Amino acid sequence: MKTCIKQIWSFSAIIMASLMVGCKDDATVGALPEPVDLTMTIANSNLVMGDNLDITFSVTDEKSEISNEDFNIELSLQSSDIEKPAVLFENFPSNVTFSKGEKTKTVSVPVIKEGISSQHFVTLSAFVRSYKLNNPSQTFTVSDYHYITFAIKNSSDNTVREGRTFVLTATIDTPSAEDLTISISPKDGERDRYNNLPEEMIIPAGETSVESEVITMVSDKNTTEDEVLTLILNCASEKYPLATSQFKINRPDAHKGLDSYEVRDERYLYEDPDQMFVSEKNEKAVQTWGQTYYKIMKEGDPHPNSGNVLPEGKWKFYRAYEFHCIPSCITKKTGQMGYTSDRYPTCFADQTTEAIQTAGGCDNSKYGWVTDEGYLRMITLKEKTKVQETSAHGAEKNFGTSAFYANKHKEDNPGASQWAPQNVRIYPGMRIETRARIRGCKNTGMLPGIWLQGNKQVSNDIKWNRWPDFGEIDVMENNSKNLPNNVEMTYHIGSTTPGSGDKYHPTTGGVQNFANKLEDFNIYWMEWIDNSTVTMGINGQETLKLTEQMCIDNGARWPFSDQINTEGLYYILSMMFLHKAEPNATSFQHLTTDIVRADNYNWSNSPVPRMEIDWIRFYIDNTYSDHGKPYNKSIFY
Repeated sequence: MKTCIKQIWSFSAIIMASLMVGCKDDATVGALPEPVDLTMTIANSNLVMGDNLDITFSVTDEKSEISNEDFNIELSLQSSDIEKPAVLFENFPSNVTFSKGEKTKTVSVPVIKEGISSQHFVTLSAFVRSYKLNNPSQTFTVSDYHYITFAIKNSSDNTVREGRTFVLTATIDTPSAEDLTISISPKDGERDRYNNLPEEMIIPAGETSVESEVITMVSDKNTTEDEVLTLILNCASEKYPLATSQFKINRPDAHKGLDSYEVRDERYLYEDPDQMFVSEKNEKAVQTWGQTYYKIMKEGDPHPNSGNVLPEGKWKFYRAYEFHCIPSCITKKTGQMGYTSDRYPTCFADQTTEAIQTAGGCDNSKYGWVTDEGYLRMITLKEKTKVQETSAHGAEKNFGTSAFYANKHKEDNPGASQWAPQNVRIYPGMRIETRARIRGCKNTGMLPGIWLQGNKQVSNDIKWNRWPDFGEIDVMENNSKNLPNNVEMTYHIGSTTPGSGDKYHPTTGGVQNFANKLEDFNIYWMEWIDNSTVTMGINGQETLKLTEQMCIDNGARWPFSDQINTEGLYYILSMMFLHKAEPNATSFQHLTTDIVRADNYNWSNSPVPRMEIDWIRFYIDNTYSDHGKPYNKSIFY
């Protein structure tokens, strides 16, 4: 009998060498060779006209050094700001051949020598049929020149409040071949806004950056409106031009009057909500990080309550997640798609539930991180991502998103209460405030939200563990299509018959007098007043209260009791998909993780759907008890 054994390839995250057995009678198959790694790298991530894009494919496994036959590597380019990025190069190849016996293959593609007028973010992707590459996607920039970029240190939106200090930075993406002197002058009529503004900054030859001395944004009681200030910049270098000749600084005014609607103004709760809270333990680390404007807070300190909208002396400070960019507040974590982040918030874990992962996979290592200025930024991107920890585990989706939880205490696993995310016990007598803003979501089909749910759902009690029997409090949800400029606040309560669905769901249906405040920071809060009352609100105004009697009157079963939710509530931050459907990605479909997490990515006008959380603060009153139950007390703000 004539048997024909074809070439066999096997792979997982690596490329296997092949074995060819010829077609002959009574042939037998030999053992497969050892697998080899193949990795793609690029030599320079910042290219300008006349440079070369050097792409290298290497067999990196020491045990198996070479390819066993010729194969083609397909190449493609994508960009968020140019339709056909291949025009930036001279004869960009659609594929290259890796030849049999080679260990390394380098392809050099010239950038065109003229005709580029701005900076472009470009993503190079490589694909080998029946293979899987390590690092198959690389992001780089292509520009006409190496530009000098101006920024405010630790401020992605170039905002400095009246009375604050700040530091200017000038950077270039490659070491300069000459001293670069940048002259700085304020716009006419704005010089008195600054103290210690330098007349020039110099990037020395061979360096890539310079920082100014500390500058003060002068406080002036005579100004009562927010301003956008302008610095006029100039640099004589032709080889290293400035990215802009005018640098804009947002200056929120500290003396403007309170909004007539308490729901629209954070200052009813805090005189300056931007001021971070710092523990005595972390003060030195925060100073090393470069932050000087903070308030030392200790457990038991009274709520600032600057607008006197809270009962005098009722709420006392307990804990906070301030998202400081310091070692004790961030950790290193590798996500399910292999992306490693060193900015994962220590106090949280991944909310990888089915409700979150309907149109995309949740990968917080890629899509949620603590920024340089001290925010938790949560985003959604159109990238292939796999579903985790659900019945659809491993399913590939077109979108990646972010969702975190904290304090999910399990009654059948008391040891879990010592894990880092289980750091607070949420019981009656507690007030939780979240300062957050939502950007890039309008009309996309995203549903950013802040929730609380009963821990009874992760118990074995069938009478309480099906949604929403255990109780859900939607402290904030933004329906980006139906309410693109507003938020809803909703309670979800189950029926007196367990497992029969969402019986009672009182909602604001959009918060009155709040519209168009969504993109600003606001304080969304919830109070678990006692075992028969919960309430929530925004800034200085209560918006929706719920009582046990209201549930009974509507045929629902009250869940917000520490006798029912014996482990208390847990806290969720999520970037969900509206109606479980894929969002409209028209404005951000070519953006990648590598682009948006690059140091020089501009977030000020980014189309990426995102929720940014400045801080989360827990206050308690004299009725609060942690019930003597274990929780991890090592998280410091």
